[in-house]
This record gives sequence, structure tokens and C-alpha cells, in this order.
Amino acid sequence: MGKSTLLEAIAVALGFNPEGGSLNFHFSTYDSHSPLSSYIKLIKGIAKPADGFFLRAESFYNVVLQYRRNGP
Repeated sequence: MGKSTLLEAIAVALGFNPEGGSLNFHFSTYDSHSPLSSYIKLIKGIAKPADGFFLRAESFYNVVLQYRRNGP
């Protein structure tokens, strides 16, 4: 497991699309993410951000294309 795999697992455990995007922006071009998110338990604080964005370097191009098609 590397740094990117760990960050991806945390993002997926928080509800983000494994290919990148915001919490409400889900699509799939290729199912290649690690199953690690199923094995980690996140401990959250009291204040949870209402939204966020997970930018995965490997799929940046696909995120931009989907964003242009669907909008924010």
C-alpha cells in the first residue's frame, strides 16, 4: 500500500467517488480502486464539512470531462 492508495481509501470511506470528484459527483470509467476502504474505520470529529472534492491524479482527465458534461 502506498500513499495514494491510503488517500483513496480514506476518500471512499468518506463517501467520495474513487475516481475523483465531489460527494455528489459519481461516475465510473474503470473499476480499479483498492478494497482498503472496506477495512478501515474513520473516526470523525464534531464538525464535518458539508462538501469536499477528491482529486485523484490518475483520473484527473476523466473528472474534468465528466464535470464539463454534467456541470457542478
